[in-house]
Amino acid sequence: MIGDNDILLAEWKEIRETLRYFGNNRFAQLTVFLAAEGATIGGFLKEPPPAQPLVLQIAGILLSLLFLIMEYSSVLYWDKFAERGESIERSVKVLKMMTEYRPKEHGLLSGTNATYGLYVATLIFWCTTFIW
Repeated sequence: MIGDNDILLAEWKEIRETLRYFGNNRFAQLTVFLAAEGATIGGFLKEPPPAQPLVLQIAGILLSLLFLIMEYSSVLYWDKFAERGESIERSVKVLKMMTEYRPKEHGLLSGTNATYGLYVATLIFWCTTFIW
């Protein structure tokens, strides 16, 4: 017979897998963003023909906004799954210690805040190119 703890442990395992998936997804998003923005900024700074800078500026702004929205959405899901996982950890005796000793991401240079900062800084860069 399956008990409540077994069901909670199964749910907790699924949550952990989902959190790993979100972590890998966020890393992949960041990698694609850096490659796309690097190519766009490189093209913009190479003295392109007169019509091309506007296309690159708009593409850069759209990329920055799109990836910022994707990161924010991923973090919202991440936080909700993490909250549920932590509530299971507090209620299942075997897992309780994990919640008590898990380091928390805080501060300006946490992975999430640094990634947000990168996306916003890139967006600001592209917006200021219209002033040049």
